[in-house]
Amino acid sequence: MSFYPLLVRAGLPRIRFHDLRHSAVTLLLGLGIHPKIVSEMLGHSQIGITLDLYSHVTATMQQEAVRAFEGLLGVRKEQVNTGTEAHAPVAQWIEQRTSNP
Repeated sequence: MSFYPLLVRAGLPRIRFHDLRHSAVTLLLGLGIHPKIVSEMLGHSQIGITLDLYSHVTATMQQEAVRAFEGLLGVRKEQVNTGTEAHAPVAQWIEQRTSNP
């Protein structure tokens, strides 16, 4: 059976077969699978290729990394913004990473 009848049978929209590859990579990166592993699965010669192509996913990963770092430090964005001047660089860094998804 060819690909398109399978999509119809499954009630899925018409997509290209190659789109399955992109969906799989997006899901793997979103699940936190290390980009190097995903890059190897794709057969990319350099991890930079994978990271460039899937930067929309890594932006979300940056936000998650900021939240994890905040948890590690026991600091929330709101606390940093109302803290002392010593917190200013941390506040700026957090703001940059969380305001532009």
